[in-house]
Amino acid sequence: MEDLKEILAIRAQEEEIDLSPDALALLTKIGQESGLRYASNIIATSTLLSQKRKSKEVGIEDIKRSYSLFYDPARSVKFVNEFEKRFISDAGNVSFTTAAVNGGDPMEVS
Repeated sequence: MEDLKEILAIRAQEEEIDLSPDALALLTKIGQESGLRYASNIIATSTLLSQKRKSKEVGIEDIKRSYSLFYDPARSVKFVNEFEKRFISDAGNVSFTTAAVNGGDPMEVS
């Protein structure tokens, strides 16, 4: 874990990015769960988010937002599996049903 944290800190330093200690800790956790490559990519996207809010330091809120916007491979597979019926199949089939049919909210697509 300390090695991963050090690698991410060095990566940020090489890119001239200032990370808050909490942001680095969260990146380290993400790196453990999703891989070093994904965590190092999150650094770059989080920097853009921090710049947008006119901050010179990447904070934990930037890391969280970036994590929610860009899926790692495991979460991508889970997303596709959960929503595969909404995608168009090789045969051109797609299923769009609404919850309103079952008495639910007409704006909800199931």
